[in-house]
Amino acid sequence: MTAEAAVIAKLPVIQSLYKRNRGRAVRVILSGEGQSCEVAVPEVEEHFTRTWAPSTCDSSIFQRVDGRDPVPMGPFQCADVSKRLGKFENTAPGDDGLTYRHWKRLDPDCTVLMEIINTCLRYKRIPPVWKRAVTVLIYKKGERGDLSNWRPISLSRTLYKLYVGCVANRLTEWLLTNKVLSPCQKGFLPADGAFEHVHTLNRVLEKARTHAKDKCVAWLDVSNAFGAIPHPALEVAIEASGAGQDFLQAVRDIYTGTTSSVSVAGGMTGNIPVLSGIKQGCPLSGLLFIMAQFNAELIFKTQS
Repeated sequence: MTAEAAVIAKLPVIQSLYKRNRGRAVRVILSGEGQSCEVAVPEVEEHFTRTWAPSTCDSSIFQRVDGRDPVPMGPFQCADVSKRLGKFENTAPGDDGLTYRHWKRLDPDCTVLMEIINTCLRYKRIPPVWKRAVTVLIYKKGERGDLSNWRPISLSRTLYKLYVGCVANRLTEWLLTNKVLSPCQKGFLPADGAFEHVHTLNRVLEKARTHAKDKCVAWLDVSNAFGAIPHPALEVAIEASGAGQDFLQAVRDIYTGTTSSVSVAGGMTGNIPVLSGIKQGCPLSGLLFIMAQFNAELIFKTQS
């Protein structure tokens, strides 16, 4: 079978996958089916126990801003929940096996979902089972035996992600309205400003080529960016930004008692406490990351 015939034969599978999970469909087209990490389970557990160990930061470098109205934490309406639910891709579910498609069928008007989410919002607490996740490893590049070459993706329950997704919508609006972030920040916001940065870079390079001038471009790749954020830095960043105590309490509870097991080819690790870093795959994580990164120049001090 030719390469072209093989691609055509896979079209029905790709089309079906695209309807369920567009991101994964694109990865399959570009890179093929993913492979499981074959690093031994004890080594994986030791690595992530070390990676997620407690860390701290110098809180004195955060500049406090007063006078802002806090992030609104009043109850959501059915329309708010329905809109957020409609934006989710039908990605892999958490340990309960429930996908977004299930919730759309079970509660099409989002009346029950609204009550559950508003209860969590009222008490600024989530159920303990929502704090357990399964981490899967996606290969990036380099030596496959090196765990730093695998991207950890946290699979949490869809109901948890719907709750934090609704909160993330309000946080996004608050960040933009109050101009909390640097105007250079483009990621994790509604408009895909990465295109603006790429266009600016292309124009600079085009002018350099036209006028035969030298230009230097520096790329900064932060290793384990999400995993390196200390939990105290999140709290200090929230307080310093003026987001309010209600929002702070809700985020603090999300990260209190959080655990994750890691799935690899050889099996599953035990539940590992996540005492540092933020969840890659959580709708709120990107926003918390840029709040911690852009409100101050973080200085990390890993506890021994």
